[in-house]
Amino acid sequence: MTNVIKSHIYGKKPHDIYTVYYHVGSQQPSSVTFTVPTLDDLSAALGDDFIPQNELKQTLADFESETSVQFSESAKLSFAKEQVKKAINSYDSSQGAGCVNNFYFEYEGQKFPYWFNAYERTALTSEATQWAKKYGKYRIDARKYGISFEVSCETLLDWLGQLKDYAIKCYNKTTDHLIAVEACASIDDAVEYDYKAGYPDNLIFGL
Repeated sequence: MTNVIKSHIYGKKPHDIYTVYYHVGSQQPSSVTFTVPTLDDLSAALGDDFIPQNELKQTLADFESETSVQFSESAKLSFAKEQVKKAINSYDSSQGAGCVNNFYFEYEGQKFPYWFNAYERTALTSEATQWAKKYGKYRIDARKYGISFEVSCETLLDWLGQLKDYAIKCYNKTTDHLIAVEACASIDDAVEYDYKAGYPDNLIFGL
C-alpha cells in the first residue's frame, strides 16, 4: 500500500491533489491533503504533526513516485530532520505514565501518574513555603483519582526541588537530541536515531 495518493479534481478549475497517510500502523491513521507537490507544502500541511521515523523513507519514495518529481538528497534529508525534530519535541511534551512529563505518587500500594508543570511547581513552592510557617502540612487533592492526602511542607518542597532538577535534565536531553539530529549526515542516520534514549527515570514519591 502506498502512503501517498494522487487524485485529480475535475470541473472549472481541474487540478491534482495529494493525500499523504502517516501513522499507518495505528488503528486510526492520520492524513493530510495539499495541492502543490513539494516537500515544503507537505511540511506546511503537517503543521506540528509529523511522519514517524519508520515511515519516512517509504513516504518520500511514494511521494516521488506519485508526483514524478525527483527531490534532491539535501531536500529529503532536511525534511527528514524536520520530522524527527518534531517527534522529539512531541516526546518532550508528552504527559502520562512513562512519558517525559510524569512522576508517580505511591499511595496505599498503588502508583498514580501525575505532573506539575513549571508554573504549578513555582506556585506550589511559594504556597508550601508560606504554609510551612502556619500549618506545617499541605494537602494535595488528586481529584482525577479520587484521592487526597497531606504531606509535610518540608517533604513537598523536597519533591518540588527534585522535580525541578528532573525537568532541567529532561530539557537538556531534549536539546542534545535536537542538536544530534541536526548533525545527521544521511536520511538513514535521521530515521535510525533513538531520540527517546538518555532521559532520566520518572520519579516516585512514596506516601
